[in-house]
Amino acid sequence: QELAESQLEKARLDVERTTIAAPVDGVIVQESVEAGSFVQRGAQLVTIEDTSRVEVRCSLEMEDLYWIWDQPGAVRPRDSLPSASGYQLPPTPVSIEYRLSGNDDIVYRWNGTLNRFDGIGLDEQTRTVPVRVVVDDPRAVSAINSHTGETLPNATGPQALVLGMFVNVVVHTQPSARIVRIPDSALRPGEQVVRVRNNQLTFLDKLRVIRRQAADQDSPLDAYWLVEASDEQLRDGDQVVVGPLAGMQDGMTVSVISSDPRSLPTQNTSASVPVTTP
Repeated sequence: QELAESQLEKARLDVERTTIAAPVDGVIVQESVEAGSFVQRGAQLVTIEDTSRVEVRCSLEMEDLYWIWDQPGAVRPRDSLPSASGYQLPPTPVSIEYRLSGNDDIVYRWNGTLNRFDGIGLDEQTRTVPVRVVVDDPRAVSAINSHTGETLPNATGPQALVLGMFVNVVVHTQPSARIVRIPDSALRPGEQVVRVRNNQLTFLDKLRVIRRQAADQDSPLDAYWLVEASDEQLRDGDQVVVGPLAGMQDGMTVSVISSDPRSLPTQNTSASVPVTTP
């Protein structure tokens, strides 16, 4: 009887060992064996893609990293090196956006977090920095009207973020520096901007220029510069000169004749446009 019970227990264990549980939830993307096959220890049975979260690989310019590091509470690279945490980035919210071909009216959006470099060093061809974005819930997608920003709860489209999608990554930073937007033609040689406030000219020299946003093909006047400026230097509603100065000097009183950057100023007048924050 004891022998029979021992054999029965062994048979039960053998049956239990025929069931293999995956360590993660996911989707089987490749089967290496067929049902009923005999397999050896260590043999690969299937390949499973973990669908609980998704990582998106993208690249940033070195100038972009400045704004990620320049956030309140962010740890600077020099504070964390040479430990492995030196290759981490301050957790920064990111929007992952996808558009169906031929339908630019709807944007499908996921929330993610930028948190680390993808490897060490710059890409040799593009001179950009590979980084990784983690999307904790790839099924939490929102359909957005690209023109109005309205959420479209009944829109059809992708139900999850999946491998192979070509997406746009929008990084939402909160830089400690104050950034303002000025028209393309308002930036003069030497990083100089000429401000008009209360009909008085003020020459602002050597402003820190962040980058230039290229003009739209349909509206060439929409090009602008992002510059770092204090509230005293440039405020919302200030106007900046976009035409020739015609001998005008700092502190001179002027009359604003137009807010259209296509207008040309005459002597003792100033063509200008308002300053805005991004």
